[in-house]
Amino acid sequence: MTTDTNPPAAGTGGDDSANPPTSTKESVSYETHRKLLDEKKKLQAKLEQIDLDRKVAEEAELTRKGDTQKLLDMERKRVADLELKVKDQDERQLQARKLSAIVKGLNAPVEQKWFSVLGGHLDEILVNETGEIEQMSVTTVVENLKKEWPEMLRRQAAGMPNGAPQGNGATTITRTDWLNLPSKDMTKWKPEQII
Repeated sequence: MTTDTNPPAAGTGGDDSANPPTSTKESVSYETHRKLLDEKKKLQAKLEQIDLDRKVAEEAELTRKGDTQKLLDMERKRVADLELKVKDQDERQLQARKLSAIVKGLNAPVEQKWFSVLGGHLDEILVNETGEIEQMSVTTVVENLKKEWPEMLRRQAAGMPNGAPQGNGATTITRTDWLNLPSKDMTKWKPEQII
């Protein structure tokens, strides 16, 4: 006969109402989520305002001291950052226009899972000096995609998938199987259903 010399751990026995089981996914109410999101937006706005105030104060201090070189360097850095953002934005817009031209050239809806395949061919699309997309390059890319990825354009015909029940017993039966049925079951089948 053995006895357990270790006492049960605190909260493991008896009354579990003090420690309700925790789920692996804890949910947050919508109101709490909105409240926290509003607080985050307010803090973000406050931080941006503090940064702006700091920059204005720094510029005012440099102007007061007459340190025009630092002011000029700060302004050049700001302009360079803005130019980089504009260049990135223009590049994204050009890529989107190229992707749109390919999808339009395919003349079929393309599922999102194929966008990475299409994206691999964006560099093959040419753009002229005025920024317009060359249609011949689009046609070439589209024809190559149709040859390389024909499954991209395959669409299942509308209606029921193959082998799906057709409802109301509208299916077929072989003549030998029909002959093996009891007579009351034979009457349930229409002549066009017997093959």
